[in-house]
Amino acid sequence: MTFKIGMVGVEQHAPYLFGGMELSEKLEFVGYVGEESDRATFESQVSTRDVPIYPTLNDLIDQQDPDIVGISMISSQQGRQIVTALESGKHVITDKPLLTTREDLESVKAALAANPTTRVSMMLTLRDSPQYLALRRAVQNGEIGDVVNCYAKRSATLRPDARPFWAFEYDLSGGPILDLVIHDIDAVSWITGLDYVSTVSYQANVNGHSPESFYDHSQSLLIMEGGASLIVEGHRNVPDSYQGMDNRMTIVGTKGHIECSSKGPVLQFSEDFAGEVTDLPEPRHLVVDFADALAAGTEPTITNNELMRLMDACLGVKEASETDQRVNLQAT
Repeated sequence: MTFKIGMVGVEQHAPYLFGGMELSEKLEFVGYVGEESDRATFESQVSTRDVPIYPTLNDLIDQQDPDIVGISMISSQQGRQIVTALESGKHVITDKPLLTTREDLESVKAALAANPTTRVSMMLTLRDSPQYLALRRAVQNGEIGDVVNCYAKRSATLRPDARPFWAFEYDLSGGPILDLVIHDIDAVSWITGLDYVSTVSYQANVNGHSPESFYDHSQSLLIMEGGASLIVEGHRNVPDSYQGMDNRMTIVGTKGHIECSSKGPVLQFSEDFAGEVTDLPEPRHLVVDFADALAAGTEPTITNNELMRLMDACLGVKEASETDQRVNLQAT
């Protein structure tokens, strides 16, 4: 079975979507929404040539009738495109964050309810990481006991000359919670199997960028079911000398802990094991998984319900940082 896929935009993480198209035998790239000037960018990442370019998603849908729409746009613009695709009965996979406002989230939920056979996913790529898969395996197998608390960090260099203008505009990017630590908020819930209950959060701009349009760091405390907790932080103050992102995660349980970092091994210390975990699980590209699940009639790695709960939680964390108030994530 082959699915036709159309693409909207070539923003920050579009290469992951295009890479998945190339890896999957079930996807046929049939059209692009954007400018002719974008052609060189996407043709450098896919083998398909002479793909037609359309001015709007409606035009792509009318002319090519794709089964799946991939979206990698300015974050604040994605919600409207997702709704357009879902209302046309198309499956959707997007860059992160899925959207940036509560209004757009409710519109997406309504479109999914009206089109219950459609599936929507997002590039939550920690689910495609051998390190984080190893953390999940250990926790789900009970190797560290019941989860007590978690710590996660996602940090990067600022790169003002390399990143797009909109990445420095809060209303366009969603800020550090939606742009950065959304990965870790998802991963901790996925690893532990626990939902979030409430949060307090803080974001600021210490480095002197325009406070009204950019925050360079955030720290958040999220309470989970059963009394477990997560402290998650994100920032864009990693020095160039570090040569990459500085990402870390530790999961502490009643019988031990397991941790990973972007430049180190997976380490586990528990009742039956102490040291480096070397038998890391094989990753599975999320775009390939999405296509395979559609073909098999099964749920993809990231389900609709999981994604809606995640966006509810992340918007709640963002709202907590904006209001300096504790937010009940079970009520959002």
